[in-house]
Amino acid sequence: MLIDPVKEGEHSSTVKEIGCYATFAEAIAAGTDGAVILPESATPETITEADVAPAARRLIGIDYDGRSYTGATRSWFADDGCSDRRTFRANMPASFNNRLTSTRAFSGCRRNDSFSGFFQTGFVVRSFPNRAYIGDRLNNQTSSKRWSGDDCCDWCCR
Repeated sequence: MLIDPVKEGEHSSTVKEIGCYATFAEAIAAGTDGAVILPESATPETITEADVAPAARRLIGIDYDGRSYTGATRSWFADDGCSDRRTFRANMPASFNNRLTSTRAFSGCRRNDSFSGFFQTGFVVRSFPNRAYIGDRLNNQTSSKRWSGDDCCDWCCR
């Protein structure tokens, strides 16, 4: 998924499907517009920040349907990542709605929030930036996400 920063006054970012790929390495190559070429053996469980750092279109998050960063994944990409305190908000695509079990953030996204409702409503689990298990309340119950370069909580950074 390619995601734009949320615009002033909007509730969600513009999101574009990049595609579905046979290997994780192919997905990362497509998501970074060819800037990151991983070995075919690369997996979503083993990728590091250093692996994706050279790209202008950055990996900002991977959502997993298994605990401890395993299982099927949904990868999110954005131009320049969460630099300059950019915020990204998206509803989960139908193919991954209510499937998230663990999540990781990259490219300066220190906040990685998961919500039970669409448009960042309902219960929320905040990750700063990773969570190996989303917890019983939101396991397989996530319908929207928010990533931000701001590591403050909503109530302490006003």
